[in-house]
Amino acid sequence: GEVTNGTTTYADTTLDAALQLNAVLYTEGGVVENDSPPLCKLLHVSEGVGFYADIKTGTETLTNRVLQSVDGDIDSVPATFYVDVDYDIVGLSSAKNTPVILCDRAVYRIDGRFDLLGRNGMVAQKISDTASCISSSSVVQTFDGVFWWGLDGIYFTDGYAVQKTNVDWDT
Repeated sequence: GEVTNGTTTYADTTLDAALQLNAVLYTEGGVVENDSPPLCKLLHVSEGVGFYADIKTGTETLTNRVLQSVDGDIDSVPATFYVDVDYDIVGLSSAKNTPVILCDRAVYRIDGRFDLLGRNGMVAQKISDTASCISSSSVVQTFDGVFWWGLDGIYFTDGYAVQKTNVDWDT
């Protein structure tokens, strides 16, 4: 309808039945389904995006999978927004907004993100194949990076390199 300038009321004469035949606004265009968050052991939020790891789906446990939420909506987690790594995930954190996956025998960073249409995606880049993580309780996020306990000492990453901080403790 049209409203003339200065009109204070407007009578809607369009029938609801006629409106229901039209396309629904704001939901078209291939936007992915907003699935519920999975049961998981690890959850980390970085820049408004939730990362869920060590996932349980039905009777299956995916100890090497990370799911990403929709950007800005951490409780909407499409089942297709995932990346798998080669080892069991023990810890999850981020170093300067770069998500870091701490495994029992390796460390990865997550490059990239899925958008609302399911395009792009996450890539797990291995940044260490010698560092390990023994417990999610040992993971400490700081301004400069992430510290955690491994099998043979304490480690640090800035998201790109992993350093063992107690090099001389072995002797």
